[in-house]
Order: sequence, then structure tokens, then C-alpha cells
Amino acid sequence: MYYKDLTSYEYHESGIGKNIVNIGWLNKDNNYIKSSKPNVEVAKILITLWDDRTLRTRGFHICNLCENESAPTYFDDINGKSYLLGSAEFRIHSTRSNLIFAVPDMIIHYLLDHNYQPPSEFVDAVLELKNS
Repeated sequence: MYYKDLTSYEYHESGIGKNIVNIGWLNKDNNYIKSSKPNVEVAKILITLWDDRTLRTRGFHICNLCENESAPTYFDDINGKSYLLGSAEFRIHSTRSNLIFAVPDMIIHYLLDHNYQPPSEFVDAVLELKNS
């Protein structure tokens, strides 16, 4: 599922709102901005929000940016805990812009394994969470 960053959210009807925008809905058929290195700091902060994910589904999305498009995507943290990605979303509130970012939990994989570079507005909002 692809949605351009910072466009109005429309994936799930219960999550649609005027100030909710898309971040990190990547697809192999659409270009995205890449960083020179993984954004580990943002990924680590998002992992701390794991239990606060919303719009959880019974199925899961498989990363089609990877060579093995048939396998589910897992993230293993430094403590050995394994997370199945692709079945829920994060909501990140920006105090600066009053936007709410709708973010698939696959963003953790995209940040670490595909060097996805999200817009600075989103990165700033996540970093604000670290300081709150």
C-alpha cells in the first residue's frame, strides 16, 4: 500500500481526520527519499511506543522492497525480543504543526533496512517524544 508522505490519511475509515497525514507508506513501485545510513534513533523511539499502536489488523503487510517478498517482516531488538511488523499503525502527534502522522509499523523496518528518510516534520515530532 502506497501513500505519498504528508498527504491526507485515507487508509482506514475510522482513522480519517482533517489533520491526519501519511508517513512511511512505501511501495517498490514508488520512489522514496533515502538516507545515507539507517535512522536508528527514530526506530528505537518508535519501538518504545509498540503497545500504543492502533488499527491493528488480523493479517499483515509483507515488505515488497525486500528480495523475499513472501516472508513476513520481523524486527529483533537488542534484548532479543522479536516483533512482527505490518499489522498496525502508530499515531505521532506534532506539537509544532498540530498534525497527526499516521504511520504503519513497517516504518521500523523501512528506517533500519531500507534507509528510508521520512520528512523532517515527522522526525522532529518523534524526537520530541524522547524529550517529553
